[in-house]
Amino acid sequence: KQFILTLSDAIQELDDPGAVLELVTRSVAEHLGISRASYGELDDHEQQARILAQYSAGELGSGPTLRLECFSGELIDELKSGRAVVAGDVRQDPRTSRPAGVFEAANVRAVLCAPVVHENRLHAFLALAHRVQHRHDHASHAGGRPRRPSTIAELLHFVGEVEVVFGLW
Repeated sequence: KQFILTLSDAIQELDDPGAVLELVTRSVAEHLGISRASYGELDDHEQQARILAQYSAGELGSGPTLRLECFSGELIDELKSGRAVVAGDVRQDPRTSRPAGVFEAANVRAVLCAPVVHENRLHAFLALAHRVQHRHDHASHAGGRPRRPSTIAELLHFVGEVEVVFGLW
């Protein structure tokens, strides 16, 4: 909880939205000890996602534009419906096994993706990824899944829930 409060205070001091996204991705990746954190926004037709901020291996920057067709329909449908996608092993999870090559090319073995849904449209997402598989237990969370975020502030609360549900990666 202290992490979220400290990060929220730091965000309040920033005026540039890009700087906020960079701070969030870097801070979350470092705090959770994961190999990558990315924030992306979808185009108006929900066909492509532009990675606006990405922190990986100590490097901060923007990432590529991704075509959503490279990912399974089931994965995209879950995100569009506002549900977080947690794949402890991208090779074994049916939502990520078809596009596992995409994840493996990025040296990703486990992924958690939180959608930002605004006015019933998938607007953006925060993707947390790690190079080793991760075991988790949905049953330990009262709701079965973390709630769906719709703003950056709610995304930060989501990160707090991730920490409670899955522990530090």
